[in-house]
Amino acid sequence: MASQLQDTILVEVFGSSPETRMISFFMDFPLNDFMQKEVCEATGLNPRTVSARMSKLHEMELLKETRKVGKATFYQLNGESPVVRKIDDLVTTISMSVALGELEAEAQPQELVSEETRSRNR
Repeated sequence: MASQLQDTILVEVFGSSPETRMISFFMDFPLNDFMQKEVCEATGLNPRTVSARMSKLHEMELLKETRKVGKATFYQLNGESPVVRKIDDLVTTISMSVALGELEAEAQPQELVSEETRSRNR
């Protein structure tokens, strides 16, 4: 994951705080676990920031430890967390709203053309 991820709906709505970027990253890959270095590469955050925020998110039970390989600890999104579930619900709701808005915007010009065509045919 050498390149940084594009901003997600979560980041667009809540801003690009380190916590938001990290939660968004983990939510994009809910079944995967990652070590700090991978999170740094994917989010563009520096190692100190990621280390401090991962500890905070782990204490808040948004992330869970999955395994240790040498000195590296791997973390995964805690799908059992009520907060994670609420965030996921919110992202789904926002995504649906955006998608419906785009569909309505696409349909609107066609409706206008149809009305103009009907007016001319009268």
